[in-house]
Amino acid sequence: MGISGAKPTIVFEFDKVIYDDRYAWRGHEKLPGEPVEGAREFIKFAHQYYKVFIRSNRMTYPSAQEKIEHWLKGHDIPFDDTGLVIPPCTAYISDFNFRFDGWDEHFLAKIMEQHPQNRRQLSSDIQSLRNGKRVSELLED
Repeated sequence: MGISGAKPTIVFEFDKVIYDDRYAWRGHEKLPGEPVEGAREFIKFAHQYYKVFIRSNRMTYPSAQEKIEHWLKGHDIPFDDTGLVIPPCTAYISDFNFRFDGWDEHFLAKIMEQHPQNRRQLSSDIQSLRNGKRVSELLED
């Protein structure tokens, strides 16, 4: 607890962290999926100590925020607020974040491998990084 007694905030990404989106994209308003296993229980526990903020790129569409909130309530997942913009927070839980542990080639390779379009476009660079080539050497090529 801070000086004001207010709870710190944890931000959770909606898709792939809370919402199992293994189903094909069906538009921002269609949410046929179920919660990711363990998400509900984890968030319920965390909510005792933290404000819970749910974030999604879907919220670029005007009606998506209401749909997501309805889905969360229907699946008994507690939250304090939802939105597109990430508020100041203690932690941001996402399927695409990386823990920064230094500017090395392995860090860049992990980022590049995360996104399918990068795996296709940059596969030779990723392989070069995995084989020990330095980023500075790739820039020279």
